[in-house]
Amino acid sequence: MVSKRLPVRRARRISPSVSPTWLVTPLVPFCRDGVRYVLPIAVPLSLAAAVGSLWVADVLLARLRRVALPAALSLVVALAALVVPVAWATWRFQPYQLDYYNAASGGPRAALEKRWYELSWWGEGLGNCVRWINRQGPRNATIGVDVPARHTMVPIPDMRTMHVNARPRPDYLLIGGEGLRRLWDPKRRRWNHPAGYRVVHEERVVGVPLMRVYRRVDP
Repeated sequence: MVSKRLPVRRARRISPSVSPTWLVTPLVPFCRDGVRYVLPIAVPLSLAAAVGSLWVADVLLARLRRVALPAALSLVVALAALVVPVAWATWRFQPYQLDYYNAASGGPRAALEKRWYELSWWGEGLGNCVRWINRQGPRNATIGVDVPARHTMVPIPDMRTMHVNARPRPDYLLIGGEGLRRLWDPKRRRWNHPAGYRVVHEERVVGVPLMRVYRRVDP
């Protein structure tokens, strides 16, 4: 039998610049409003999260072993330390997990007050607000609409929709997303509610408004 040694290619050392390039490239120039068109970054971020999770687990297991806990119990405690915070955050944002921003970004309140990111991009809270109007609003009332993803809005029977600045002024205003963010004054840290209207219903995520219904109070 004649054997032939096959050439072996030596593995090249990957440049340290590859990882940050992989993380940064998806953000430029396709990032819009801080959240859109960055899906390619999900893979490297997941890998980074996995590395960090393993590191945290190793640290926790090492410390737990010092207090002479059984290995199985140590593993359970380490996993709980990783899973419980995520589960808690998911529960707090129910049913508007799409508007989740973690503590590193300041959460939804920073997204609103500092205008870093979008809230209610796809009309989160719109359905509940429309259902409230359908239950509480009188027939033949007019409603001014300034909401994102209006094409997802549930029909409002017996009401006529129009622009929020229409004349004569509508009986109700339905405002959310960018329209609601324009009402926030970051310098004075207060809301500039539309003159002659008051809030009658609001959909929130962890205390931050996503969508509001205003009712006209002046004649």
